[in-house]
Amino acid sequence: MPRIYVGAGSNAKPQQHLQLAADVLAAQFAGLVCSPVVQSPARGGGPPYWNAVFAFVAAQNPADLRRSLRAIETDAGRIRGGPSCTLDLDLLLVGDAVLDTAELTLPRPDILRDAFVLYPLSVLVPDLLHPQRGETMQALWTRKAEQGAAAPRVLDWSPWNVG
Repeated sequence: MPRIYVGAGSNAKPQQHLQLAADVLAAQFAGLVCSPVVQSPARGGGPPYWNAVFAFVAAQNPADLRRSLRAIETDAGRIRGGPSCTLDLDLLLVGDAVLDTAELTLPRPDILRDAFVLYPLSVLVPDLLHPQRGETMQALWTRKAEQGAAAPRVLDWSPWNVG
C-alpha cells in the first residue's frame, strides 16, 4: 500500500479543526503521523493559517482518497469561497504516482510553490523523493530557502502524539 501525504490547513478555530482532521484520519487510515504545525499569513488577508502535513498508508485510489478528504472537510463545516477556512485537506502525494487530470494533479504543485507545504513535508520526510524532480524534500526546501523563502513559524502545538 502506498504512503499518502495530505496537506492540512485552517484559519478558523485551527486547533480544533486540525485536531478533528487528525482524529478522523487516524480512525480511517493506518500509521498516521504528523509534521510540525506551522503558521503562515492568509493570502488576501484574514486570520493566519495553521498548516501541517499528515502521512498514512491507504489502499484507496487517488480519486477515492480525494473524495474521502472532501467529506472530512464538509463534516468540519467547510464552505468554499468564504473569507475563512475551517479545514482544507489537499492530497499532496500518493506513493510515487504522477497524475494530471482535470480533477487531480499528483504530485500537487503546492509542494514546490508554498513554503507552508514544502517546509513541514521536508521536516516530516526529509529523504522522500519528489516523484517528478527526483530530489529529496530536504533538498527542495534548501533550494527554496536559498532563493529567499522564509520558513513558516513552527507552533508549539501538535494534534496529539499521532503515529
